[in-house]
Amino acid sequence: MSKNVCMVMYGGPFDIVSHRIQQRLKILATISSSVYVIIEGMPKLGDIPPNVIIYDISANTKKIARSLFFKKIYSYIYSIFMLVRLSKNIDIVIFVTGFPKILFLILQAKLFQKKIISFAGGTSYKVFSVRHPNSKVVAKLVYILESLCFFFSDLILAETESSVRFLNLHKYKSKVFTMRSLMYLDDNFLRRYKKTSMRKNIIGYLGRLEPEKGIMVLVKAIPNLVKKVQDIEFVIYGSGSQRYQLIKYIKELNLTRQVKIKGWVPHEKVPVIFEQFKILVHPSLSEGLPLTVLEAMSRGTIVLVTPVGGLPDIVKEGETGFVLTEISPEDLANKIIEVLNLPPEEINRISKNAYVMVKEKHSLHKGIMRWKKVLQRM
Repeated sequence: MSKNVCMVMYGGPFDIVSHRIQQRLKILATISSSVYVIIEGMPKLGDIPPNVIIYDISANTKKIARSLFFKKIYSYIYSIFMLVRLSKNIDIVIFVTGFPKILFLILQAKLFQKKIISFAGGTSYKVFSVRHPNSKVVAKLVYILESLCFFFSDLILAETESSVRFLNLHKYKSKVFTMRSLMYLDDNFLRRYKKTSMRKNIIGYLGRLEPEKGIMVLVKAIPNLVKKVQDIEFVIYGSGSQRYQLIKYIKELNLTRQVKIKGWVPHEKVPVIFEQFKILVHPSLSEGLPLTVLEAMSRGTIVLVTPVGGLPDIVKEGETGFVLTEISPEDLANKIIEVLNLPPEEINRISKNAYVMVKEKHSLHKGIMRWKKVLQRM
């Protein structure tokens, strides 16, 4: 029997991940009777399934409060109210974002005897520690609160076994369910791509420009690479708190000809962008299993990643991509040069391996089947 599901996403707005929300709604609507969404900052989406009901808790904040602080307070109180209001209609509550601030909402769902599923796509504790390395006491508090969120959950969704180890979820082993990926590839990614060896030496990055994403590791590797590889180019797509720092650094080193820093791009343009890259660098310090890497692999782009989260389970050294053993500008530069010096047939072999792997294991059909198993467990 199909169940009624409520998905909670706190901590928006979510404009840059609208495609992910669209995909989750499509999957959940397929396997549930009704899907209720409590979200802070609903982005514009395409067609929404008829059995999906959305409550944007930030919709009235402009009228209610002017300051960001009071808007957040209002949104939080409104989300509590909505969860109470929907409690009679729902069987399962899925918490996607907002850890550990959503602890009270999890406790509320527990009080109403609802089954609770929590996403463990990343960890707020690790992100906070990277952004605020000197705030150890507050970081410890974040860790405790986040741990309580998982403790009170009935099921924790992690992406792979490596994610479970990286996120320190082994203590909840009996209620951890590995999904392989919390996101899946749309059909427009799983089509023929331009042969990787025929592409220009364009090194790309696409993602948030934040400390935990390691973007400065890539940028500080560029001067060394420009000296050693004549025909190399760099394109960085994204937005975030480090954007102006990157622009300033590139200008100071007179690298504006070799490095292009662009803004965020609509998701429908991502397949074309990835097909221009020869290498995607993903130097993150904290991850679950990023959709960006899977999408790049589906377009024949060689991926160069750090061994965090679930990445070691999908990126196998020299088989489906490359993994940095040390996260430093020097090691990254050396690894990029190593990849660029590979014979064309080796580049094409690795890109084909990656494409076949994501097509077999990360299609939308696979996603629907895995989500069915999740709801059956509840």
